[in-house]
Amino acid sequence: MRRMLLPWRYAIFILMAGCASMRGAVSENPGIVLLQPPHNRLLVDDESIRLTFEDATMVVGQPCTCVAAGFRIAQVGLAALCDDDGPVRGELRLVASNDHAVSDVVAFILGAERRADRIRSSLVIDPSLSSTPGVWRYLLADPARHRAVMVTYYKSKLMPDPLRTRLGGIEERAERGDASRAERELFRREMARMVQTLLDPEASSAFFDVRIFSYEAFGRRYPALASPR
Repeated sequence: MRRMLLPWRYAIFILMAGCASMRGAVSENPGIVLLQPPHNRLLVDDESIRLTFEDATMVVGQPCTCVAAGFRIAQVGLAALCDDDGPVRGELRLVASNDHAVSDVVAFILGAERRADRIRSSLVIDPSLSSTPGVWRYLLADPARHRAVMVTYYKSKLMPDPLRTRLGGIEERAERGDASRAERELFRREMARMVQTLLDPEASSAFFDVRIFSYEAFGRRYPALASPR
């Protein structure tokens, strides 16, 4: 379900203030094309849907590194998973190492849902996928193709110390209402820079690793996710 805390155009204007290069990164990213599930075709004529970074911002209500990372994880993962054939949204599976907004964005794009009934759930959070701080992993699977890929996101490379500590301090002061104007502007500039980097396929390559994952191993580890429904 989409959640929208701020109108997208207002939020993106705030983040991109003074950063025209980020506008270019957003507009140049081609988006992600998926096929509509059969039941959706009763409501719309189009057989496919194109999801953009703008669409993904609706998950958390603002453009940020979480949205950009989740968008790119889905983008690179689906490219490796499905080759040139369009994946069917809502029929894909996701296992994430972290219960975080990044995972919410990936799930939104895939059409994966976490439900109380595990048999019907297509999203699982499994912290055992990664035990390394700052290294997050995501398994994307397509039961129809019997294929799975592992996407590793090196979050700690994107925001290493001392930048991470400095931005974290600004965020804490902003929540208390005593962050200075200079600090707020610095925070926005750095966020815009990182979002721009993540959305750029070439610049973001250092932060993501994609590998084929054995579907047999996926089925043994997550049997409820592996079977088509």
